[in-house]
Amino acid sequence: MNNKQDILDIISVFESGNTAYMKLETGDVSIELSKSAVFGSVKESAKGDEAPVMQSVPAAGNTPQQTSAGPAERDRADTDANETSEELLYITSPMVGTFYVADAPGNEPFAPAGALIRKGEKLCLLEAMKMMNELTAPCDLIVAEVLKENDELAAFGDRLFSYRKV
Repeated sequence: MNNKQDILDIISVFESGNTAYMKLETGDVSIELSKSAVFGSVKESAKGDEAPVMQSVPAAGNTPQQTSAGPAERDRADTDANETSEELLYITSPMVGTFYVADAPGNEPFAPAGALIRKGEKLCLLEAMKMMNELTAPCDLIVAEVLKENDELAAFGDRLFSYRKV
């Protein structure tokens, strides 16, 4: 494993397979991968192409599901995030990739802090191996904080958003 692309290739093969756990050690590099439940879902798509939404679930039940996602509508929350639920929850990255808050530089973020996001609406994009992957809301929620910067690398399991259920 001489470069970042080699590591991304290994992760891609692992994610697409049925293996639940893998540990690889070679020279001075060690990689440990595990599939587990992750908040949210990922919609993989190339520009202009529709692809199935993949729900992140434990490896034993990892099956793609077809959906017809329309354009997401977002409203500012009328109530303060603290009034909906006291428990702060997190949405984590289901893969290694570059985190984007909007679909293009200068565009409005999909899910800014304080926004009311409905279940299935787009939260962010994760770019991995030249593919743009949409991360969607697992439930109706109010974004408490966006925990990554735009164009920042996100590792598997990194916290991307904190939120409260509505």
